[in-house]
Amino acid sequence: MAEIVHNEFQNGLLSCFSDMSVCCKGYFCSLCMACDNAEKAGKGGMAWCCLVMCCPAVAIALTRKYTREKYGIEGDDMMDWALGCCCPILTNCNTAMEYKAREAAGY
Repeated sequence: MAEIVHNEFQNGLLSCFSDMSVCCKGYFCSLCMACDNAEKAGKGGMAWCCLVMCCPAVAIALTRKYTREKYGIEGDDMMDWALGCCCPILTNCNTAMEYKAREAAGY
């Protein structure tokens, strides 16, 4: 089990290619992954999934923000918005890998 660094993301933005299950789900079923990530961030439900369907980049940016807040990861809202809007699939995968790493470590 890898050691968790508490105040930062465990994987880089392009690290999703190291886990093909996350990479494939993020590419082929990104809306499902965004809903799963939101559920893990405590923001799930029908209203949130509607946001994912209508404005996926907004939902992905907000989910990254809530993930940072949940785990005390350093960063700022502007970076979350920039990543969510400019590279939403990679950001979505990065958030999913964060949950996967922290769940594997027992968080």
